[in-house]
Amino acid sequence: MMGQIDQDKARKHDPHSFRNELTAGLQSCSWKFDEILKFLENAGHRLEYNKYGETLFEVLIAGNIIAPGGQIEEESRWDGCVFECGNEELLRGFNDVFEKLMRRYKYLLKVFQNHTSHMIKFINIWPEEYTCNFATLFGLMFVSSAIITPKVLDSLLADYLVRNECALRFVTAAFEVWLANTDFDTFSAAMKKSGTDDHLLEFFPENKRKAECLEEHFKGAGLDAVIRFFKDRTQSEIVNGLRARLTEMLEAKEPADRIAEVILAVNREAQLPEAHLITLLWPCVMNSVEWSMKADMIERQVAQHMSVHAPLLSRFTRTGRAQLNALNTIQSYCYENMTFLKYLRSVVFSLYHNDVLEEEAIQKWYKDAHTSKGWSIFQEQMLTMIRWLECAEEDSS
Repeated sequence: MMGQIDQDKARKHDPHSFRNELTAGLQSCSWKFDEILKFLENAGHRLEYNKYGETLFEVLIAGNIIAPGGQIEEESRWDGCVFECGNEELLRGFNDVFEKLMRRYKYLLKVFQNHTSHMIKFINIWPEEYTCNFATLFGLMFVSSAIITPKVLDSLLADYLVRNECALRFVTAAFEVWLANTDFDTFSAAMKKSGTDDHLLEFFPENKRKAECLEEHFKGAGLDAVIRFFKDRTQSEIVNGLRARLTEMLEAKEPADRIAEVILAVNREAQLPEAHLITLLWPCVMNSVEWSMKADMIERQVAQHMSVHAPLLSRFTRTGRAQLNALNTIQSYCYENMTFLKYLRSVVFSLYHNDVLEEEAIQKWYKDAHTSKGWSIFQEQMLTMIRWLECAEEDSS
């Protein structure tokens, strides 16, 4: 009786029999991706993909069952698998098969994501051409992110893969394919969304986790976009830290000279164009006070607040470009904060009165350097000040 139960269990889960049936059907259609897909779609219920999903993907990717230690079984191996592809075009064919197969059998998606995250841990024992094909497949899949995202690369952060640069080589190969097929903004957004941007340096051995090592490596691979992404993210972290510090300093009413010193010191690392520093400072200044909700009080508050912070703001509006950046930042702020929608003119006039903004910059901004945000409202609102400036200019001449 017990023997019968054991036999029943064996029949219930027999990956080798599944492998044999699967490879028998695939042998006649190697590299013929329409035929591969047709066979796989038709065989799904008969071969019980819901039970043998992991084995299915091992055969399609590695050609056979992968033993617990990562060794690929040789007996009855299918030589039309991902690892045996001779070029990127064949790998594109496989990518298309995977996408369509998982669209048909949606439950396979989670199996694929989980199991490839496990399979990737064996790249250190497989031949280089196998891991290169695997990385290329991932790079192609990252383009649409329909199957997997860069999050899968987190599985490479095991010490034994990082120490000998297996992880770094795999990531580099995947990025090469991905960036050859997508634009920088899409790459950047996907990296941030997956959280992979948090530990880009962690793919490097511990003694090479430095910005200069990352730049040297990806420059050598022709991946300037990765360097740009890393620099942008580093700069963003520095800027966010500076914003938090400025908020504290403004709340503590520290002297303008001291605040300016901190901004310039931090910017030596962030390397923002000096004309853009005012765009960072402005919201911190505006958020450092609790604004009244009474219309008759706001104008008075604006005049007082601009007067208090004019010495600090004027340190970062010494060029025409900086003043135009300031005006567009103020325009956006007033548009996005309904309290100030009617008070753009009051803010600009107070800054002009306190020598933070100059007449020439205000007139140029009004004429052709403003943004579209709320301009239908602000154009009319600013008109009286612009006419006043023009009259003042005529009188002085």
